[in-house]
Amino acid sequence: AALIATARLYDRLNEREKAISFYEKCIEVSPTASTLAELGNLHAKAGNLNAAREELQKAVALEPKNTSHRTALAGVMLDLGQEDKALDELMNSYTPAMANYQMAYLHFSRKNVPGAQHYAGAALQIDPNLTPARELFASIGGAQSLQNLANQGNQWVNQAQASLQQASAVGTNVQGLLGTPATTPPSNVGASGLPPVT
Repeated sequence: AALIATARLYDRLNEREKAISFYEKCIEVSPTASTLAELGNLHAKAGNLNAAREELQKAVALEPKNTSHRTALAGVMLDLGQEDKALDELMNSYTPAMANYQMAYLHFSRKNVPGAQHYAGAALQIDPNLTPARELFASIGGAQSLQNLANQGNQWVNQAQASLQQASAVGTNVQGLLGTPATTPPSNVGASGLPPVT
């Protein structure tokens, strides 16, 4: 308890090297998942992504059902450019819709709006009623995008209906013409069907 408290104190004071040293001493005495995760998160803050991934993987191995450890690991993998592996990690702890939402949030927290929109949209395709995904999607302009798509879709439907109505009217006119009995041509029309040349 004294070691972990000291590690956290140095972390709050932004003395990372000392904090890491005390976390490592604490892990030697008692390698708990939470301590490993704290050390992993500290490495991530310091930009030591490979070290962060290693510690977070150990934390996940000790507590496979802990969603916060998996989400932290997914974030580090995303920062390492391993987006597919990040999503796989989240799929191990969440439903597919929630895993995609978590990916959206990881992108959003990194100010990657297109990535956030992509994964929030994927989450909503799986579960349109997933409230956190709907709220995130709306907050980053996704709601307007959806409205624009819906409006565009309505325009296409209206155009298609108008085209069908025109085609139906033409069909009716053609049927009327074909169904009309033959009549005697006017007196000024020759046998060829054209007016005689004068």
